[in-house]
Amino acid sequence: MKNSSTISWLIVSGLTFCLPAVVQAQNVKVIADREAARRQAHIPRGEEVLARAQAELHAKQYAQAHEDFRAALRYLPDSAVTGKSYSAALDGFCESGVKLAEQRMAEGKYEESEVILNEILSVAYNPNCREASTLLTHLHDPGYINKTMGPKFLAKVEDVKRLLTEAEGFYQSGRYDMAMKRYDQVLNLDPYNTAARKGQERIDLTKYQYGVQAYNETRGRAMWQVEHGWEQPVRQYGTGVGPIENAVARDASNTARIRNKLDSIIIPRIEFRDASIR
Repeated sequence: MKNSSTISWLIVSGLTFCLPAVVQAQNVKVIADREAARRQAHIPRGEEVLARAQAELHAKQYAQAHEDFRAALRYLPDSAVTGKSYSAALDGFCESGVKLAEQRMAEGKYEESEVILNEILSVAYNPNCREASTLLTHLHDPGYINKTMGPKFLAKVEDVKRLLTEAEGFYQSGRYDMAMKRYDQVLNLDPYNTAARKGQERIDLTKYQYGVQAYNETRGRAMWQVEHGWEQPVRQYGTGVGPIENAVARDASNTARIRNKLDSIIIPRIEFRDASIR
């Protein structure tokens, strides 16, 4: 009887100790099943985000593409079902990150570029991304990148490029004063810019050539005016015949009238006796 009680107590004790383990195992299975179902439900969303990220990468929208590739990796599990899509998202995350890091380096944002590359090479993503590793090595090489060219300096470089382009446009359209002003603005930003000085030299030469042509034109006009002063007026024929005939006719009529008047004068007596000849 005593042995039976002992056995019963051992059975109850064993069940008491085993029951939590069984319940815990069941809970783990339930949680795992729920997680699997959640990931399975997120696969369509992950495929959609992946397609959008690839389009953004093709359009060179590297910042947005990098964020969408990261989101796609959260939605797509690394499983046999989605392995191909997951690999595409991982490769896209690496490529877009490298492009974005290069863009930040071009802007002089070297610390931000380093953060992006370190994230790509972390265990959570792709430690074997060769492009990211190479770029990070270059970033740490003082002889490869001039880190004195910060964002302000690079922004000034872009302003110089823009002003030079505008100056060339003004020169081609004949607005030389506006072109000269743009070159002056370039020299205010970059006092030793040879392109601006060459542009000003070209404008000065163009104005000088215009001055030479203007001098020649003014001199030619003055010489013509002097020569024109020595020109004799040309006698007109044809149009002056009528007035001459009228004048002759008027003279003839006047002579006839005088003659008639003289003929009509009658002197009754002329006495020449004792008249002086003076």
